[in-house]
Amino acid sequence: MAYMEKTINSIKYLVETYDPFVLWYDMGYSNDKYSKILYEAQELYWPNVIVNDRLAANRNLYGDFRTTERVPGDGTNEYSEACFTLNNTWGYNSSNDTLSSYNGMNLETIFKTYIIESLGNGQNCLLNIGPKPNGSIPTMQKSRLKFMANFFSKYGTLTGAKPANKICYPDWGYALKINEKTLRCFIYEPNNNNINLYGFDPTYIKSVRVFGAEDEYST
Repeated sequence: MAYMEKTINSIKYLVETYDPFVLWYDMGYSNDKYSKILYEAQELYWPNVIVNDRLAANRNLYGDFRTTERVPGDGTNEYSEACFTLNNTWGYNSSNDTLSSYNGMNLETIFKTYIIESLGNGQNCLLNIGPKPNGSIPTMQKSRLKFMANFFSKYGTLTGAKPANKICYPDWGYALKINEKTLRCFIYEPNNNNINLYGFDPTYIKSVRVFGAEDEYST
């Protein structure tokens, strides 16, 4: 058990030094005995630090939230996180810094499929980058980060957004509740050019604004 003792001491050092609010494990032990030892240490030493579901090979054994990889979840888990990468690997690969290497991972796919669909299904969205050995960000990944930064700078972030699809049942995309006063709609394919919102008293809608439009459209 010297290995497990060393592992636990290493995690202790990280927690005491950096005071994280989440420990994100990956590649769980195939032997559930080791997973159990580490999880019990987690509960004993760091009960207030949340942990994902990858401590064990069987992801249903432990963890405070579920994770999906490269695909959004289906919304069945109350606490969940979708994990994506901005290149074709989870680390740096010199061959992954050209447009042709991204296999359809264009800006629209990253924004709509990765971020909006994850949030629309009630998940956090984790976006991974693969820095170069010198710590710099590869050109193609940097361009994607800049696009998202520009969008959020102009229209506001989606931090804390809650899915509203089960309230208004859109058949055209996703609706996100930003706060108590703002509903942000992402329209993919309108049905017969109509954008229907259900479950709302229209008298509560004060105004509607279209992204990119100069004016606000009053109702």
